[in-house]
Amino acid sequence: MAGFAKLLESPYTALVVAIIIGALALSGKFTVTATHVLLAAAWAVALIGLRGQPLPVMIGSAAMIGGGLLLLGYWFVPDAIKIDLSTNEGILIPGDEPTPAKPRCNIPSTAMGVFFGSNVAWTVDQAFDIIRIGDQSLFTVSRTDSNLTITRLQIFDDTNEIIATIDADGFWVKNTSRKKRPDPSTLIVYDKRDQRVLFVRFLNPRALYIEGIFRLKGFAPLIITADAASMGRLEVSGMCSQMYPFAGIFGVGK
Repeated sequence: MAGFAKLLESPYTALVVAIIIGALALSGKFTVTATHVLLAAAWAVALIGLRGQPLPVMIGSAAMIGGGLLLLGYWFVPDAIKIDLSTNEGILIPGDEPTPAKPRCNIPSTAMGVFFGSNVAWTVDQAFDIIRIGDQSLFTVSRTDSNLTITRLQIFDDTNEIIATIDADGFWVKNTSRKKRPDPSTLIVYDKRDQRVLFVRFLNPRALYIEGIFRLKGFAPLIITADAASMGRLEVSGMCSQMYPFAGIFGVGK
């Protein structure tokens, strides 16, 4: 740490490093919280570089740089939040909400979790099915670097018509179906009877919350609400389960 501080004693070096950190912060690749942390780091680096300046110069420069960074932090909005929320195709952006706490559920800090109603499934592996009905996966997630990704999600109506899909490239909603996008992290879809069939929200890059009605012709629908997940007479609530590659948490065979 002392060596790093010594390297930054040159105001020119410190300025270059501060600019690089500030550019990273404003790249739109980070959450709002992470961006604010990087902006604070840029100010700290600039302050180290000013240590050799006369006190009035140091205080004045630090105040101006800090004020500018505060304004950037106040006005900062990731590019993803500027997307058009009215379209029927797009992407879901992870938010910066905390991962919900689950009593008696010891989830490792390196794990990623899917919260479905009062239940949670978590994994430290690369991919796993949440819902598999018959020989078809209706909901699969994977981890890419440090992010949780929906690689497959399909919602059918009661006539077996697909009305919404999500994959690694984004989501699609049938143009005759009503949807809501209250924010870039959330997608809500309704069927032709105006029944809510999907509520999905990326809480943060490592956690996802979902409710919905998952249908497949020839099987009873799997209904996930805030209280429980039920399929026919089977009902599950308060479950905490570690998942392994492609071992569906909900699966019904033919």
